[in-house]
Amino acid sequence: MKDRFKFRGKVLFGDYEGEWKTGFYTWCEDNSFINCHESILIEEETNFSENILIPYNCDPKTIGQCTGLKDKNGVLIFENDILTVQYVESIADLTNRECACYVKYISGCFVLINKDNQILLNLGDRPNSHEITGNIHE
Repeated sequence: MKDRFKFRGKVLFGDYEGEWKTGFYTWCEDNSFINCHESILIEEETNFSENILIPYNCDPKTIGQCTGLKDKNGVLIFENDILTVQYVESIADLTNRECACYVKYISGCFVLINKDNQILLNLGDRPNSHEITGNIHE
């Protein structure tokens, strides 16, 4: 769960426009930033580099928090990710079903929302059986 407090957002401007950046979230004067630790080469001869914090101005609608959980491929799951989910509809019918859901943070927990905008499952229920297939902002 060490990744629980990471955030991800899509960069608005500059050389990295449209790219996803993952790091720490800050907000300042109506701007949303994802701050990333990146290694910058200082001196080529000695191969000396320095780790610095770079703020990327991101679209606030795309910013999502990391759940701290990974999908079945070992990829971190973030808020607004779309997952292929396998579930059982009821105890009376134990048939495995599959659907696409997106991750949303509601009332203190991450849940999976289906196409009818209904809560299907708590994300903590078998996250290793889910697979990330996209993001609602792509």
